[in-house]
Amino acid sequence: MKLKSILAVVVLTTASLLQAQSVKQLAREVYQNSGMNSMLKLMDQQFANQMNANPVFAGKPEAEPFKNAMIGVMSSKNIEKYMLGFLEEEVPLEELETMAGMYKNPIVNEFTALELTIQQPDKQQEMAAYKTQLLTNPPSEERLKLIDQLIEDQNTVETTRQMTLGIVMAMMRGGNALMPKDKRLNEDEMMERMNQVFPANFNLMIKEATQSNSLFIYKDVSDEKLAEYVAIWASEEGKTTMANFMNAIQFSFEKVGEQLGKSLASVKK
Repeated sequence: MKLKSILAVVVLTTASLLQAQSVKQLAREVYQNSGMNSMLKLMDQQFANQMNANPVFAGKPEAEPFKNAMIGVMSSKNIEKYMLGFLEEEVPLEELETMAGMYKNPIVNEFTALELTIQQPDKQQEMAAYKTQLLTNPPSEERLKLIDQLIEDQNTVETTRQMTLGIVMAMMRGGNALMPKDKRLNEDEMMERMNQVFPANFNLMIKEATQSNSLFIYKDVSDEKLAEYVAIWASEEGKTTMANFMNAIQFSFEKVGEQLGKSLASVKK
């Protein structure tokens, strides 16, 4: 009887470990197939460029420890750790399987690959040229409607806003840590200051930029095929996928913000 009890524990433990491993693999699959890993790596370079151009940090030896701490905490590798942790631990297995299924759809794969090409330098130049002719050669009303629906379904504006605010807040925390103790702002004051940095129509600016970028990305895609892609993101599976990704992004940047505060405080000492 005792042997049966031991075997039961072993079987349950093995099953639990296998399921945990399966969830980890599934989370990694969703993360990579979504293109999120490529987007975060691009953010690495954007953040480094912003740091190097910021007069608070550029060319100041005393700022180097703070700069290095910020770049280390705001790295794609660090954000990835929190994002994968959220997908593994906070997203129900059924929903994680739904997300994995989304990115196995051939149309989603095709469009994801297309969306990632915008990161290439030659595509950036081509896109700039394309945008200049939009005023004289505007898209059809149907095309604009499809693009706007996709932006809404993919929650692109809020995703861009969250990432932009995360980068700006990180730089503000770094600059704040360099200030004399009696002149440093608390978190609420920094948040208020950050909100003053962005114009009231910031979301509209993001939407307009996303709209023109999307018109370029999908310029060679027919309305019929684009409509099919839009319908996928408008489905319950698409909504579940995007909601979980938004929560993962918010969670990751909150964690990174907390870590950054502790890291900068440690450097200050």
